[in-house]
Amino acid sequence: MDGRSELAYRLIRRAVAEGEFEPGSRLVEQRIGEMFDLSRTPVREALRALAADGLVTVRG
Repeated sequence: MDGRSELAYRLIRRAVAEGEFEPGSRLVEQRIGEMFDLSRTPVREALRALAADGLVTVRG
């Protein structure tokens, strides 16, 4: 992952750990990007990495 994707990974992981996202809730790339001032590409890459770690489920 590049620097922006790594940043997105850390921010989303922390938000999940701190309960900012309800379990089972839909994580929308665009909304997360707006939340952390990131474009969709690093958010998408971070979500894929988080899915590989078993922290989120990617559908679609």
